[in-house]
Amino acid sequence: MYFYNMAFLLKINFSGAIKTLLSGVYKIWNSLLSESYAKLLLLPGDIKGMSSVLNSINTIFVGVATSLLVLFFLLGFCSETTNVREEMRYDTIVRYLVRLIVAEYFTIHSKEILVQILKVCKAFCKELKSFLKLKSAKLSMTANEKEVIEGLGFVSSIVVLIVVVILAAILIFLGCSIVWTVYTRFLKVCLMIPFGALAFATMAGPSGGEVSRISSSYTKAFLANAISSIVIAAALIFGTVLMRGLAINLPSFGTTNFMAVIGSLLGKLLQASVLVACVKEAEYLTERMMGAY
Repeated sequence: MYFYNMAFLLKINFSGAIKTLLSGVYKIWNSLLSESYAKLLLLPGDIKGMSSVLNSINTIFVGVATSLLVLFFLLGFCSETTNVREEMRYDTIVRYLVRLIVAEYFTIHSKEILVQILKVCKAFCKELKSFLKLKSAKLSMTANEKEVIEGLGFVSSIVVLIVVVILAAILIFLGCSIVWTVYTRFLKVCLMIPFGALAFATMAGPSGGEVSRISSSYTKAFLANAISSIVIAAALIFGTVLMRGLAINLPSFGTTNFMAVIGSLLGKLLQASVLVACVKEAEYLTERMMGAY
């Protein structure tokens, strides 16, 4: 009788632990999902102290870039003109001056230009937010799952608890990977902004040369990372639809035994994996489309 009472109490404790663990894991997943979309709308100025640090670093880069601007201009001027008296024409002079003026403007105002591009991307993400139904991607325990967990036996409770711990760790990892993808994109953008001055200074270099192609390569890479926020937002929209609309056929174990709980958890895990796969694929999609590898 004593051992029977102990087993009954342990069964109750295991059932409570399973429900508490599942409830906590689902809350973590839901909060990570909401956090991921919120961070897509981040600008460097939205984080305390980031704007001042970025301005300080950008000032140093602009100072170096303006000196290189003159060097690149002289290199381009000398490489395309061999005899000043015979081959230099007014249209050539005007072309070089226009190139110098444009390069100087982009070099000095590189940070402002790049931040404006990020603001445009943020506006697009805000427009897409109305189509995003994060509630459909959020997970929660069903009434049937609670009923089955409460009716589990002593041995089956231990089995389900072990499975829940493993699946919970995987689900948290999937949620963190989405947030990590979003933060990585933001970090890339912040790191690229100060180098914009150096890249745009090469616009004054020889046309068609290796130096002049640096600015176009940088522009494609920055646009790819900036636009990736829009693509990730679209991936979250399509991913949430797939989570609920994509049929995942798993073996039917009924609705009363512990295998029903495990099957339900596996289904939710696969649905979450579909959403994460959509986001991870979107991370590199813009780079492939724009040729910025």
